[in-house]
Amino acid sequence: MKEETNDMDQKLKKFNTINNTLGAVVEDLDQKQTVMNKKIRNQREHIGAQNFKIKHFKVSINNV
Repeated sequence: MKEETNDMDQKLKKFNTINNTLGAVVEDLDQKQTVMNKKIRNQREHIGAQNFKIKHFKVSINNV
């Protein structure tokens, strides 16, 4: 029984290590996702501004 308890203890330590590693991976991926979402938001704003300039330019050409 003592041997079985020691074996279970070793498995528990292994799973705790794996769990901690996976937690760090998830945290890293979450940070990367936050950064990418910010970049996407900035790119969408930039595209919107460029589209506005293009429309304004087309209207100006049409008026000329």
